[in-house]
Amino acid sequence: MDHACSPVTERKEIFYYIYQKSSALNEQLVKA
Repeated sequence: MDHACSPVTERKEIFYYIYQKSSALNEQLVKA
């Protein structure tokens, strides 16, 4: 991993984490 693009990578990982959580919530809402 490049330390120079570390902030961007962290931001992408956080965004992906939030995206996964929200998509999981959406699936639960749709199934409910």
